This record gives sequence, structure tokens and C-alpha cells, in this order.
Amino acid sequence: MKDINWFLLVLCTSLLLACGDENPHTPIELTDTASQLQVEFLHLEKDLFQSDFKNSNRVSQDLYQKYGAFWCAYVEQDLLLAECQSDSVQNLLYPFVVNTAILEAHQAIQNTFSTEDFDNYNEQLTGAMRRWQSLYPDRSAPKIVYYQSAWNNNIHPIEGYLGIALDSYLGADHPVIQKLSTEQIPGYKKLDMRKDYIVPDAVKGWVAYQNRALYQPKDLLHELIFYGKLMHITRSLLPETPDSLLLNWSSQEVQWAKDNEWNTWKEVAREDRLFDKKMAEINRWFTQGPFTGAKGIPQESSPQLGIWFGWQIVGQYMEQHPEVSIAQLLAEQDDMKLLASYKPKRK
Repeated sequence: MKDINWFLLVLCTSLLLACGDENPHTPIELTDTASQLQVEFLHLEKDLFQSDFKNSNRVSQDLYQKYGAFWCAYVEQDLLLAECQSDSVQNLLYPFVVNTAILEAHQAIQNTFSTEDFDNYNEQLTGAMRRWQSLYPDRSAPKIVYYQSAWNNNIHPIEGYLGIALDSYLGADHPVIQKLSTEQIPGYKKLDMRKDYIVPDAVKGWVAYQNRALYQPKDLLHELIFYGKLMHITRSLLPETPDSLLLNWSSQEVQWAKDNEWNTWKEVAREDRLFDKKMAEINRWFTQGPFTGAKGIPQESSPQLGIWFGWQIVGQYMEQHPEVSIAQLLAEQDDMKLLASYKPKRK
């Protein structure tokens, strides 16, 4: 009996932890250089609101000097004010920082996030970026910017920077979030405004941004595989993060997907659906919402099941082919090759 137990232990280890409840990952060995990486963390949410607007002609210039391209992305894409180095930005910033709702959210950020919270986020993000640097030694890890987006973004990656909008993680029950209309932020999106989603969302956002050039609209299967690859990389960068946090799901939603995997896959795998090229139909599997809006899927389903199914396909392929690296996984263009490894579980 001991020999059998030892054999099962070795088998689970050889399958990249596949015998656990979480999706498998590809272990990433840190390089010497990556292990020394020091990620820079910046706090735009403090610097902006602590600026001296009596000398407003200097505010935008000073923040541009410190935040560079991210300042431009913030002013132009989040706040939609003006070209970041134009003179008009100086005058448009002040009404933003004295707006009652914005000030209330800013105070809520100060009260909600502690030094210990940021220490925890910074430690997890540093670990993820060290693994990222080990995978891609020729790419630079981003500076990470905590900021306040006025709910226009939650994660904002650009080249060299990764923005995390703290006002989007105050919690669904926070009075500031409760005041936001459902037209502005639907109830199901408010449920995703949890502090413990910050690190998974940030890493997912960075992985997606860095691999955006690989995305090619084709058919449902191709879309499943693409998102499955992104989730596998994210899991490998955050190997200890539960599936539920990586998916923005409750434990009940994870269990629903597992319990209904076989029957739901029968809906996905129909030939007229798996190779469907109509983006409106494809998007039903991936669009954020209270449930998955694809035809044939009940309203009690977990949301964005397409991402979950893609993750299962890629995860099973990688556990059956431990010799395949992440670089090789990304380069693999034969979707049917990956699909051949997938065996949906029947309850």
C-alpha cells in the first residue's frame, strides 16, 4: 500500500500538480538576474492629490517627469482630458481632483488600503515579475503604478508600465461603490471589485497586453485556445493563487463549471459552434456578465465559461506534454493538436 501511495505522489508531481484541485502550471525556474529584480512601485493616487495646485502650471509637468508615458495614458485614456503635454491639461486637472465624488473615492482608497496590503501586493507582484523576467530575459519588467482611474479602468498596461486603479477595488459593499449607478457599473461588475482580485487581475492584464500580437480572430476554438494560453501563463506566474481568484469566480461558480463540464462541453463542441466564425456568437462565451450568455447555457451558469474551457484544454495539453515550454506553447498554431488532449470530466 505504501508503494502505491508513493507511486500516486510521484505521478501527481510529474503531471505538474494535476492531481490537485487547481489547474496545472509550468514551473518557472528563476534566473540569477531575475531573482535580483527589484520592481518599482509608484503611487500616482497620492502624488496627484498631494500636488500644489496653487502652482498648477507645474503639476502636469512634474507628474509627466515622474510617470512618463503612463501619465500621458492616464490623462488621455483614463480621464479623457486632452493631449498630456498641452496647456489645457493644467486647467482641466483641478476640477477633477476637487470633484466631490472623486474626493470621496480618494478618501475611501486611503481608508481601505493599508501599508500591509501594499506590502502584500508588492511581494506577490515582484514574484510574478521575476518569473516573467525569467521567461523573457530580453524584456523589461514594468513599473507598477497604483492610481485612481475614476472607474474608467481597473488594470491599465502600457509598454513599461502596469497601472492598477485602486478605486476599482474598494469592494462591492463599499458606500462609494454602492452610490455608482448600475448604468455606470452593473451589479455583476461591482462584484469583481474585490481587493483580493488586484494581483490576479494585474498579472492577467500584463500577460494579455504582452501577447496581444498573437490574437487573431478566427473561430471559437481558436479563441478558446488563445485565452487558455493566457490563463496557463498567468497560473505559472502566480502558482499559488487559487483558480477562483484567477477567474474572478466564487467557489460556487468554480464548482458549477466542474459539475457541468461534460454537459456544457457538448454545447461548445458541436461542429457548427466550435468552428463558428461569427464574432457576435463567439463573444457570448467570453463577455463579462452574471452568467455565460451563449445559446444552450443556463442562466445559473458561471460567467465567461469560454475562458475556463480554454484553460482546461491548454492545461490538459501541458500536463500530458511536460516537455513543452511556455514559448513553444505560445508558438503552437495547431489548435486541433491541443484540443486532442482534452477530455471533459463527466460527473
